[in-house]
Amino acid sequence: MWDVPKWKTLILDYLFGKAPGIDMKVINNRLVRYDGTPVKYVQTPNTSGVIVPKYLVIHYGANSSKDNLVKTLTSKIAKVSAQLVIGRDGEVVELADLNAKCWHAGQSEWKNLKGMNAYTIGIELDNYGRLIKTADGGWITYFGKKVDPSEVIVAKHKLGGPMSGWHTYTEAQLDSLEEVGLALFDHYKLEDVLGHEDIAPGRKSDPGPAFPMVSFRSKMHGRESEDGLT
Repeated sequence: MWDVPKWKTLILDYLFGKAPGIDMKVINNRLVRYDGTPVKYVQTPNTSGVIVPKYLVIHYGANSSKDNLVKTLTSKIAKVSAQLVIGRDGEVVELADLNAKCWHAGQSEWKNLKGMNAYTIGIELDNYGRLIKTADGGWITYFGKKVDPSEVIVAKHKLGGPMSGWHTYTEAQLDSLEEVGLALFDHYKLEDVLGHEDIAPGRKSDPGPAFPMVSFRSKMHGRESEDGLT
């Protein structure tokens, strides 16, 4: 049986239109917390028009840090972008209106749709992605940074290939992603969550085997069980 604080929370959620378990909401295509505090916003110039989102796409940034990832995604020279970045500390940074057409998917398709930038909200997670094994058995990024072995899993990608090292995602990062994802699904009535690897197989491998896609997708659809999900 719920205690009094839980009942109070549910009553307040009902009165203010908050769906259970969702700690963020979308107002005018921007993310805000339920206390009214907007998430950090850094405008990217790399957008082209407005979309009606159907899917959420998860990426790893494969960059040296969250700040550098934001710089890349807001650089006119780089000509790439995504609506959102989530750091390893859980900080959420919004780079464009959530219904802006950002440039994160590249050549891509899903079912009968091609050019998935026109149908998706992209979230870039601060994560190194696939790692390189060194002669001494350690791990480094493609740009030469050493990675603590405690932040590495060794696995095959679901699309094939050899056993590789992959940078793990943090609990704070995944918690924030869940909050953001639930708000997006609730507001835009998204159909599903996909990896970049799903819409550009053979060309992209993110978010990779370190990302808990099965459980995350289950949560986005409000399922208690993960049975039958891939």
